[in-house]
Amino acid sequence: MQSCKDFGRQGMVERALTVAILALGLQDIAPKSIAMAQDSKPKVVSPRLIQFVEADYPPGLLEQEARVEMALTISATGKVTHVDIVESAGEAFDRAAQAAATAFVFSPARLGNKPVASRIRYRYVFELRPPTAPKTSVAAKREASASFSPGVVSNESETISVTARVDAPPREVTRRTIRSDVLVRVPGTRGDPLRAVELLPGVGRPPFTAGALIVRGSAPGDSQTQLEGLPLPLLYHFGGLTSVIHPRLLDRIDFYPGNFGAKFGRRTGGILDVTLRAPKDDGFHGVLDVNIIDASLLFEGPIGDKGGFAVAARRSYVDLVLEAALPDDDVSIVAAPVYWDYQGIVNYRLTPRDRLRLMVYGSRDTLRLLFQDPSESDPAFRGNFGVRSEFHRVHMSWFHQFSKALNQKIDVSLGLLELEVELGNDVAFNLSSVEVLGRSEWNWRLSPVVGLIAGLDIRAQPSDFYYRGPQPTQEEGDPSGGISGRDPISTQPLVLGQGSLMVYEPAAYLTVDLRPIEQLQILLGTRLDWFGVVRRWALDPRLAVRYSLNQKTTLKAGVGSFSQPPVVQEASEEFGNPSLRPIRSLHVSGGLEHKVDDVYSFGAEAFYKHLWDRVVSTQGAASPFFINDGIGRIYGLEVLARAEPKGRFFGFLSYTLSRSERRDRAEDWRLFDFDQTHILTLSGVYKLGAGWETGATFRLVSGNPFTPIAGGIYDANVDVYQPIYGSVNSKRNKLFHRLDLRIEKQWKLHYWQLAVYLDVQNVYNAENPEGTVYNYDFTETGAVRGLPIIPSLGVRGEF
Repeated sequence: MQSCKDFGRQGMVERALTVAILALGLQDIAPKSIAMAQDSKPKVVSPRLIQFVEADYPPGLLEQEARVEMALTISATGKVTHVDIVESAGEAFDRAAQAAATAFVFSPARLGNKPVASRIRYRYVFELRPPTAPKTSVAAKREASASFSPGVVSNESETISVTARVDAPPREVTRRTIRSDVLVRVPGTRGDPLRAVELLPGVGRPPFTAGALIVRGSAPGDSQTQLEGLPLPLLYHFGGLTSVIHPRLLDRIDFYPGNFGAKFGRRTGGILDVTLRAPKDDGFHGVLDVNIIDASLLFEGPIGDKGGFAVAARRSYVDLVLEAALPDDDVSIVAAPVYWDYQGIVNYRLTPRDRLRLMVYGSRDTLRLLFQDPSESDPAFRGNFGVRSEFHRVHMSWFHQFSKALNQKIDVSLGLLELEVELGNDVAFNLSSVEVLGRSEWNWRLSPVVGLIAGLDIRAQPSDFYYRGPQPTQEEGDPSGGISGRDPISTQPLVLGQGSLMVYEPAAYLTVDLRPIEQLQILLGTRLDWFGVVRRWALDPRLAVRYSLNQKTTLKAGVGSFSQPPVVQEASEEFGNPSLRPIRSLHVSGGLEHKVDDVYSFGAEAFYKHLWDRVVSTQGAASPFFINDGIGRIYGLEVLARAEPKGRFFGFLSYTLSRSERRDRAEDWRLFDFDQTHILTLSGVYKLGAGWETGATFRLVSGNPFTPIAGGIYDANVDVYQPIYGSVNSKRNKLFHRLDLRIEKQWKLHYWQLAVYLDVQNVYNAENPEGTVYNYDFTETGAVRGLPIIPSLGVRGEF
């Protein structure tokens, strides 16, 4: 076998990141010991809610939101003896909140070992939220504890805030939600919430370092991540280990694997919608988290009595260890991988009917390497390799309630996006964009039988670009040309393109929500999109039906049309075809949801997707380079069983059986690049007691297909070997399997909490090959190994 230096450098970035992360895995951080000074005075212990009673949402006011602030007098036995209304939301809401609070039971306040009476402030917020089931239900949660003066009835205490949320009508066949109390505790995610979505059925396993979202056999670019209803330009930092949003700011993740409602468009795969929680306004709070890969800080608090703010930031220090982790003499570091991100949120209640949210957030990733010697397999591959991606955004959201039956929500954002890629001396790509996004949606309940949801969705992105490199080819199913192909760059003709472009994509949508009988819901939707890059309209009708057999079991089915514009390079005049049509797909699905009780639930769904007008390369890369001559088919079955976090245990069991195939031009059917026949995930977390919690996640996934290389042929013109390919995606990598473990210990101190955690990915160090590398003449091979064992030790303090 040749040395690693003899192999091609197409996988050098993945290798560098793998080595860097492996080096990080060898590091260790010992938690600092903390000595607490003992006060000579008796210890004061706050009252603790041990029996919560949900407030009944007032009849006839299910479309309204309200806040009721109360002063609760708690006896030395823990019973609520008196409730005063401090801030009224109207007689109906006041009565509902007061009746619920009277039935609360507390563990009483203590002065030393003696139980004492106390008085606290308690805020109950009645708030609408998106649905999880067709029936309206109320969920409430306690968000914060209170400080007080024990033994004294006082109004000077801080506030306990409770939120009662009413589910709004659903708009889709399948919506899978993971909430904040689960997101940060999933083993194998390093506490990163967006990695938890990989537990759900229908989500494929991306290659290590890819950080892609693969949904129901669709390409990564066919699915989209949205933040508060607007597209997010980047989901993960380099390597896919960490998302760009602080984990403690997330409220929930809503995942739509297909047949999503008319609100979402421009994609034929799936949608991941991320919602941030409201900043805490009952006092000042903070979280500091330090682990062996990055450090993050979150601080939040109230703005008067009508709002709150939160600021967060994170920065990696991979650059501190990467130099020692790359021993190759032919590679030196110019700038090591560094990432950072930030978020700022302000929530404010302008009036009882108006809520305003202002957000600023952004992210940056940088990596630069220097190849000092040319590659033996491709002399053009030498010099600098560099990647920089960066975005910044200001996002404003305004919710206004016209009446109990009509409300409106407006989201607008303005952002900057920059991307730089440098690959040796011959390949470079620069993009600088201004991104303007907007959405306005009206929700009008005409009667108990008929509801309307109408909206406008606009995206505008003027950009300047520069590209120098091989002629772009189709993004999937072509193992040869382009930047990512196996053909040496020195054997491919180079093209040059630069200038300005404008992407303009306005859309309008309408959904009619019909409930002719209590058990039946029919959603008729349509969406009209204009794709400026190809100057074409797309009209997509959609239908979803849900029928409740009883309070526990719901049948569901749907069918819909979905459209997606070609990517810019495919439709450009310089190296594409501006006469392309939008890519189209048809989604058909049906299944059931069954709720065993408040903890356990089960669901199953069969799906089929047909793709047409796929963009593929022309034969021999002849002009116009790209045509709409590809089709595809995807079909499968998904199963999900869940245990909600309402006791000591919560967990997921998900399984996906699927097949994803493509046909390019008039060629034979082939497997999709990321076809994964079997995807099995089992994850569980258990509270041991005394502050200890542990959990495990196991994944078993079919290996991705790949195109074998039978050998090489010498090209004397450029002095390199060119590969001889077998049938496209006719081979498959070995079965992927991985076990992740997490253990955490928490200490609840007087005014703050301390936690030490260890999250270990790939516990038994499974090699899990991600692909194959070849020597210069393709006569010998080596495996590209995936994620090694990565122990992440961290310390988290919060108040």
